[in-house]
Amino acid sequence: RKTKRGSCLLAVALILLGGCGSQFLYNQLDWLGVWYLNRYVSLDDRQEREFRHRWEAQLYWHRQTQLPSYAVLLEEVRERVNAGLMEDDLKPVVSRLEEFYHSVLTSLAPDLVYMASTMREDQVEELLDSLDRENRKWETKYIAPGADIRNARRIRDTIDRIEDWTGPLRPAQQRRVREGYRRPS
Repeated sequence: RKTKRGSCLLAVALILLGGCGSQFLYNQLDWLGVWYLNRYVSLDDRQEREFRHRWEAQLYWHRQTQLPSYAVLLEEVRERVNAGLMEDDLKPVVSRLEEFYHSVLTSLAPDLVYMASTMREDQVEELLDSLDRENRKWETKYIAPGADIRNARRIRDTIDRIEDWTGPLRPAQQRRVREGYRRPS
């Protein structure tokens, strides 16, 4: 049987991955990566130059080797949606997305290890404190509230993200998002 949730989720993914906004954001990753890292740890000039060099190499690798595979997957998903998406159609898509995720992590790991090895003790402390602070914020927002509150927040966040890209959703569309979160996975 066709799955409404699957269709909604894939439609959202296609909008997010194919939209102009995503392309704009992707094209800003050269400086966004540095900005994001600076939220967690203060690098000295030498470390920042090294990070920029390694980050730019990662972005080049990603554009050359990963984006073509993403395009192929998106085309396959589009074809599956047009053919009448079935719940079983989502399994290989999720598997491919997991492969993409692991490929990126595998590529990043040596650079992250190298950058960590260049850090002074005070930088390590700063990084660990920053990560701890972020974890506490995340826990307060997503773990501490009860399941009903977490689910309501996820639904609202999902609707907000979709509306950021598409404009206001009609009540029936919002209802479909809510139904997707109520279905057991």
